[in-house]
Amino acid sequence: MMKGKTIEQLSSYNLVCHLTLKGSEGFQTVLINSVHSLRRYNTNIFGPSTMHGQILTDPITQTPQIYFVFPEIYIKSPGTYNFECSVFNMNE
Repeated sequence: MMKGKTIEQLSSYNLVCHLTLKGSEGFQTVLINSVHSLRRYNTNIFGPSTMHGQILTDPITQTPQIYFVFPEIYIKSPGTYNFECSVFNMNE
């Protein structure tokens, strides 16, 4: 379970979630499972049950990052959101 990560608003219908994995250099495809809620100011917004993400390496820190896009979630207010999710390596 990964908690307290951030989701930043790209547009009204396009949210991207950044997950930092340590020791995850072997990851190629990652499935995010059970996005329980997105939280901002105690407001719960429920997201998709499963999504695939893309692995990109941060050019500065060389840390693998997972990027997820949530097109069906609509949040009017920009800012940082907390969420809870489970991440699985689909290569195993």
